[in-house]
Amino acid sequence: MDRIINVVVNGSHLTKDSRMGGVQHESNSRYLRVAFDPGWDKYAKKITFWNALGQNPVELTFTTDKLEDAAKSYRLYLCPIPGEALSEAGEFTFVIDGWVDGVRQRSVEGKLLCEPASYIDKADQPSDPTPTQAEQLQKQIDDLKPQIQGAAQAANAVAEAEAAAAGARQAEINAGTHSLNGQAAAQSAQSWAEVARAEAERASVPAVEGVYNIVLTDRVSGEKWALVAENGVLTLLGVSYQTATHEPVLIDRTTNTAWQLVSEGGVLKLMEV
Repeated sequence: MDRIINVVVNGSHLTKDSRMGGVQHESNSRYLRVAFDPGWDKYAKKITFWNALGQNPVELTFTTDKLEDAAKSYRLYLCPIPGEALSEAGEFTFVIDGWVDGVRQRSVEGKLLCEPASYIDKADQPSDPTPTQAEQLQKQIDDLKPQIQGAAQAANAVAEAEAAAAGARQAEINAGTHSLNGQAAAQSAQSWAEVARAEAERASVPAVEGVYNIVLTDRVSGEKWALVAENGVLTLLGVSYQTATHEPVLIDRTTNTAWQLVSEGGVLKLMEV
């Protein structure tokens, strides 16, 4: 497809298979297919574009909704070229940054050509500005709320099932051999608790191993959650305790404030750092 430009990032070096970046005043109609090497796995990544005059910078975060196919690769992203980068004819610039635990990694500059094209700016057809990094991430957080609520309900169901099973076992001990009816009741209660626990576990988010771009450790429960995409939908996935975690940091391009993505009590939050 002539509207996709392949970009390969190895360490700080990047290569492109085309120098044509678009036509003046286009917006989000062409894409960079960005492939990262394994050295970028642990980083929270973003790309910044400047127009041909070196002005009007705009940042896009490599969130999971930008993965080309999450089932096949978590290192291959499709990133639209925003209208701000194509506002002026000439060569525009982009740079990729990554952050993790106070460490910053950067790519060299990439340059693409914006071909000139006349344009009439109609007042009744304004172009929407690219969302800020915080707005991009907040949208993903809002999309995650139903999954978070479902995971919390499943966890509560497991806890209730465990309590019921413990009560049933105690009832069986108390019943002993003194009452067959009491023993049968205890066994029945224990069976019910085991069934309820099995159903709750089936409804809960499974803990799996793997490598993920963003893994959070809940600051209240200590559980680990990965942000993943499944069938084009962003969701939370419970992951094993062997999985490395980090809390990505975003820089607000307007206030230059740093925001960290954290999980507290099963709720995703942005905290100023």
